[in-house]
Amino acid sequence: MVIHRRGLRPTSAGWRPRFVLFDVVWAGLSALLAFWLRNPETFLTPESQRNTLIYVAISFLVTPLVFAWAGIGEDMSRYFSGREARGIIAASAFAAAIVAVTDFVLFRLDNAPRSVPVLHFLVLASGIMFGRALARLRQNRRDGKYARDGEVEHILIVGASRLTSFYLRMIDELAPATHRPLAIFDDKQALAGRSIAGCPIVGPPTDIPRVISEYEVHGVKIDRIVVTKPFDALSQGGRETLASLAASGVLVQPLDAQLFVAPSSAARQVTFAQTPEIVDERRELIARPYWMVKRGIDIVLSATLLVALLPLAVFVALLTLLNVGYPVLFWQRRVGKGGQGILVSKFRTLRAPFDSRGVRRTDTRRLDGVGRFVRATRLDEIPQLLCILSGEMSIIGPRPLLPHDQPDSIGLRLMIAPGLTGWAQVNGGTAITVEEKNALDEWYVRHASALLDLEILARTPWMMVFGDKRGTGAIAAALAEASQARAAAHFIAQ
Repeated sequence: MVIHRRGLRPTSAGWRPRFVLFDVVWAGLSALLAFWLRNPETFLTPESQRNTLIYVAISFLVTPLVFAWAGIGEDMSRYFSGREARGIIAASAFAAAIVAVTDFVLFRLDNAPRSVPVLHFLVLASGIMFGRALARLRQNRRDGKYARDGEVEHILIVGASRLTSFYLRMIDELAPATHRPLAIFDDKQALAGRSIAGCPIVGPPTDIPRVISEYEVHGVKIDRIVVTKPFDALSQGGRETLASLAASGVLVQPLDAQLFVAPSSAARQVTFAQTPEIVDERRELIARPYWMVKRGIDIVLSATLLVALLPLAVFVALLTLLNVGYPVLFWQRRVGKGGQGILVSKFRTLRAPFDSRGVRRTDTRRLDGVGRFVRATRLDEIPQLLCILSGEMSIIGPRPLLPHDQPDSIGLRLMIAPGLTGWAQVNGGTAITVEEKNALDEWYVRHASALLDLEILARTPWMMVFGDKRGTGAIAAALAEASQARAAAHFIAQ
């Protein structure tokens, strides 16, 4: 047995330094970004370039060695968790300090402003953790922890107890892709704001109807309520609330063994159209190399826009905080590529559906002039750039729909990732019907190209400034193509 900085390990296990390619590259880029953030005006001057390159070279050589010593590369990125995050922060702080000390010993730190090491640490730690988070997201998708929409049950739990903890951990181990606990309710007011196994305790059972209404706003339907306490242990108001919900058709069940894996009959299944011509067309379209090129463009554009729009995003966040309060982000469950459920975030433009007394606000009271401006200029959609960077969305594609707006039988629309803007948006947006929008989206999937994407990007700012206007020619062409596809399908069926 030998002593290792993370505890005791068998002598036979050995140890060797491990380097992650992303960490090595980011070691240099983070120092470069620190100099740019410190003084972007003089960043490109010859003297500044020389000083920057010296500091970047030191970081590129020193930081990977510090990370290897700290064991950052030993952690498997696809299983990234809070424990590893603390280690990354500590290692990044130590690496930034060592780089600054090395520069001081060699050059008296004359080539770097005193704030650069602090900026270096912040950028270095943020980038490493963001890279790990993306790796974890991809691994969860491979493990099946993100199921297609309609295959996920959303669950509310009544009762905060050890049985609740056991139930939540069983779900996380046995059925994370199909069962999703959202909130816990308990009559003990002192427990509100705490959590069990990551699931928040939000209030007493009498709040359940209000919370169900709030989730409906986000496009989330509650499939069942699981009670982990004896009914006679609940308050009178809690029992009456559950009885009223059960009478209205909500599935209310006491905890038993079947609830760990058995789906409720309320789950809505989304299927893909399987006619031969659609299957063949989908197979041919998926094989197009342009989708890989498009994904590369998405990564570059979204990363560039995130940096360029950061000051504007901070301004909109502050404006939202002052206008509608905390939290500044609004999320909705939408249907993504392959029918997979995704969470789409926006800056909030509406006040909460209920006030502090639990009284429902009307739509006119929820939206004011500031909210209308942010929504009309599409500034509320800036956070979706993170969804694009992670691969859940694309810059251009069909807009993601709410689950209840998505047809049960899916043709080509969900073959690609949903987009921030798209062919349907620049040809009418809210001014066209559902049928026209679906036809335009499927037309785009069939005809996607670099030139078409450039046209959509060029027309999007015009749409943002002057509003939605119907593109009669594009709509007619898309409807005609959709009609031909249906006629061909009918002919083959005959």
